Amino acid sequence: MGICDHSLTLFCFSIRFADVFFQFSVIVTIRLIMFSSAAIISGYKSLAATYPCVQIDSVLGEDGTLALYPGCATYYDGSNPDQRVVVSPDFESENPLEIAAALGISFGTAGWLALWIHAIIVEVYVREPALMRIDVISTPCSS
Repeated sequence: MGICDHSLTLFCFSIRFADVFFQFSVIVTIRLIMFSSAAIISGYKSLAATYPCVQIDSVLGEDGTLALYPGCATYYDGSNPDQRVVVSPDFESENPLEIAAALGISFGTAGWLALWIHAIIVEVYVREPALMRIDVISTPCSS
């Protein structure tokens, strides 16, 4: 009576599943890091982002853009169609561009940090199986 070793197959499947699961959950971690860092960034008034007036116009319209960002006047009169203005990041603001600036400034850092966090978690999962899962015991074949 032979022993079927289903442990290896299930072990390989669980590693692949864990790798995919952790890679997809990076997106959730990025969002958590972005929201928390955007709130922190909002306290620093020395940080700023620049946006083209064409992008601001698509969000606020001409009247709203000129009211909040008078530097975009040269965009509207055609003398500088590539005009950019400074937007202060503020996660608590009513202005959607200030919220976008706070989230945009933190996006790159959040992405790299989440990637490293999940890469380390996968390595711990693969190298230390007893810490994070129950191993499957080999069962006899029924043939």
